[in-house]
Amino acid sequence: MPIQVLGRGACEYLPDLKLLVSIWPITEFADEEWDGYVAAIRHHTRTVADLRVLSWNCQNATPRPEQQRRMSAVMGASNHKVAVVTPEPPNGFATSVLAFVNPNIRTFSEQQWNETWDHLGLTAEERTKVERTLQRLRERL
Repeated sequence: MPIQVLGRGACEYLPDLKLLVSIWPITEFADEEWDGYVAAIRHHTRTVADLRVLSWNCQNATPRPEQQRRMSAVMGASNHKVAVVTPEPPNGFATSVLAFVNPNIRTFSEQQWNETWDHLGLTAEERTKVERTLQRLRERL
């Protein structure tokens, strides 16, 4: 899948890894951006039962409660492995709320890339591919 630009963010699906990678260099999601992201996830979860998701929120962008509800409505009870990476260590309460929705959602700081890769079950070779994808997404934006 080619890079999909979602307003100020972008994502790319890596079919051989069953991984949707996104990058968000913003502080807050606009509704159109969030809804585009939800649509991308919905599309891939319909065709890939064991989809993994990596979201790099470069400036700690967090969906508002109504945006979170829209994602929950699409995903329902999900066990997809999701890693959200932010510059700051994640807020404990926010993390616990996300884990309530999906026990396989984990948040990591930008200093925890190894833990992120481990959570997603990526090999060293796959990590390199994802790092290159993140770089392409950054360059595109």
